[in-house]
Amino acid sequence: MEAFARLFETLDRTTSTNAKVAALVEYLRCAPAADAAWALFFLTGRRLLRLLPARLLHEWTLACTQLPEWLVQESYSSVGDYAEAIALLLDASPSRRQDWPVRAPGTIQSQAGLFDEPAAAVDARVEGVGLA
Repeated sequence: MEAFARLFETLDRTTSTNAKVAALVEYLRCAPAADAAWALFFLTGRRLLRLLPARLLHEWTLACTQLPEWLVQESYSSVGDYAEAIALLLDASPSRRQDWPVRAPGTIQSQAGLFDEPAAAVDARVEGVGLA
């Protein structure tokens, strides 16, 4: 994952076609085959199938942040990307995290404590994880 992030940053920072080709060649030469395939999938503009409807994400954001709906809509309008707006809204509400209802509406099971883990512990768990 880190190698792909470096590749993406390199591609984003340069306008030189030769530099972009060189970065891609180097990444594809060193990356495991499955990671290389996923990298090409994403770099060609393809996307994964959306598993959760936007309306459900919107409802969860309202429930988790306890913000008025108009403010969530305005945040989306300002940011331009709903996933990024949700991430920013959730990240800006750390004092409410322990009270968030992290469960699908209509289900009994809860995942309380999901956000109690420090970021460093999460980073350690995903270190070395490939793109595949």
